[in-house]
Amino acid sequence: MGILCLILTIALWTVLPANRTTLNITFATILILAFSYLVVLKRSRFRTIGYRVAGVRIVGLEGNVATVSSLTFRLMFAPFGPLNWLFDLAWLSGDPHKQSMRDKISQTYVILLNARPEGTARVVHSHYDILGYTFLVKELEDRGTRGARTAAT
Repeated sequence: MGILCLILTIALWTVLPANRTTLNITFATILILAFSYLVVLKRSRFRTIGYRVAGVRIVGLEGNVATVSSLTFRLMFAPFGPLNWLFDLAWLSGDPHKQSMRDKISQTYVILLNARPEGTARVVHSHYDILGYTFLVKELEDRGTRGARTAAT
């Protein structure tokens, strides 16, 4: 998608005069392209190229197709680009759900394409303190925690 945006930007700036209107057209075109690819296509049964290659899909907390609003909120993390990858590298190793922070905040899960539910889980609110910011997110209860609570009662 980055290469496509770069080619599109070069094409627009070659054809159109260099002014504020051209900048606005370029920005709007890239936003439409990003939304179409990272929200509409990820939500569809066709999925993005990366999701097809990896054999994954994205779902909401209930296990259904992720909502447009969740995917749009998740898209807001795209400008952080490579920082997402570095943050995920550190974050995912300690998360029991192997869920990125942008997925936690947007209430989505990336799962294998043919994954089937193992059972039911309660939706719980979890509290995270990250770099001085406090986040309260909805997520599925961890099976290990659930068993410990059941054993204690």
